Amino acid sequence: MKVCVQLYTGAAGAPSPLWDERSLRRKIERLRAGADVDRAVIGWLDGADERYRIIDWLRAEGLQVYLWFPVFSELDAYAAFTPLISRDGQPVMGGALTGQGERFSFCCPGDPENVRKVLRVFDERYARLPIDGVFLDRIRYPSFDGGLAAFYSCYCAACGAPDAPMPTPGGANPLGIAEYAAGRYSLNDPDTWLLLLRKAERVTGALTVVCGHLRERGLSIGMDMFAPFLAPFVGQDYPALCALADFVKPMFYRATYAPAGLPHEIDKYAEAFGGSAEEVRARREALRCVAGIDAAEGGIGDAFLAREVKAASALANGRAQVFAGVEAVRMHGVCEADAAYVRRSAAVCRAAGADGIALSWDLNATPEEWLSGV
Repeated sequence: MKVCVQLYTGAAGAPSPLWDERSLRRKIERLRAGADVDRAVIGWLDGADERYRIIDWLRAEGLQVYLWFPVFSELDAYAAFTPLISRDGQPVMGGALTGQGERFSFCCPGDPENVRKVLRVFDERYARLPIDGVFLDRIRYPSFDGGLAAFYSCYCAACGAPDAPMPTPGGANPLGIAEYAAGRYSLNDPDTWLLLLRKAERVTGALTVVCGHLRERGLSIGMDMFAPFLAPFVGQDYPALCALADFVKPMFYRATYAPAGLPHEIDKYAEAFGGSAEEVRARREALRCVAGIDAAEGGIGDAFLAREVKAASALANGRAQVFAGVEAVRMHGVCEADAAYVRRSAAVCRAAGADGIALSWDLNATPEEWLSGV
């Protein structure tokens, strides 16, 4: 099974204090002694930053190198984008800060001018890097981490009013979820179904343009994806996006309490619709139940992970390779992984048929002693 590593340089204007090129080289060499490490994702500071000099070494070692590029978020340091707009006309924030300089301020994927600006930023700041491909991150709408205003957006001039009105607070099943199986939902609420469909159409349409631009430059495409049971809520259509990519990385983050972390996103969904503490608790358990997360396992167990890996592979249907994203970082208060968790998660993903694993989301923050499990 192939392995992808992620090297986080820092966000725009906020270089990562963890960056250590010597340590990164040593970790990659240690990994390659026992694993098939064939690609690296690096970014997303300005392409002129000296940290990108490690690309030459990575390619000399035979790795494919992908620029880590946040499409609908973070690039506002380089251009003025139309933000997502809430019902009351205010810009929408897409989630919590992680303490690494990430803002989670999303622009609207439905505005064609935003797409043109994204491509202009790439051409002006990154196109000269000696890379093999581009790994597209933040290719989504905000999740429930940004609250209901984020989910029921966008109200900008390009989008008009969303197709579903915001519901009244409370209730155990505010979206009318009837069933979830193999990466697909059935909803009893046609307005919500139409909202999700429109969001997916806008994300896919924008990415079709972005990927076409990059393909014309001879670049391969990787994509950062939510786990299948969360992806519909953020506008990610797995079959459509996999048709545009060479590989995708579903974020199977079971030990992460930050955006894209499975337990975090479940809690934020439950909290977003308000109501009493009992209603929030019932909403959380209802989503866990429909997703098939066994309460007896306590956390999100291996059986659920295996089903989600298989679902991602079935939805990709051979269009793109599936590199299962396994968090392998030590970040107190954000990620509670450890060496045993990384080893077990990698083994489950391999047994479930993933094409590879992606050690997420920053090799700088991965203790070297954890790597032997991979």
